[in-house]
Amino acid sequence: MRHAPGGPGQCIGGGNTRLRDGTDAHRHGLVFTTADIDRLIATALAEKRHWDALAPFSPDIQRKFEASHKPDGWGGLSTTPWYLMLQTQLR
Repeated sequence: MRHAPGGPGQCIGGGNTRLRDGTDAHRHGLVFTTADIDRLIATALAEKRHWDALAPFSPDIQRKFEASHKPDGWGGLSTTPWYLMLQTQLR
C-alpha cells in the first residue's frame, strides 16, 4: 500500500473503498485537508486512475467516471446507489 505523498499517512492503495472513506471524512472536516485531496486528484489524473470517490472534487474525474461507469456490473451494485445519493446531496 502507498501513502499520499506528503499526506496524512492514510493508505490509498487499498482500493476505492478506503479512498471513499477518506473523502467522506474530508467532507465532514476530518482526516484529509483540501491540499491532501488536491494531491490525490493530481496523482489520480497523472496515473490515469479515476477513483470514483474523487468525482465530487474533480470535474475531470467526474466526467471520466460517468462515461465509464457500468451500473449493471459488479462494481455498479455498490457504486451506483452511493453516486446517486451523492448527487442529491450536491444539489
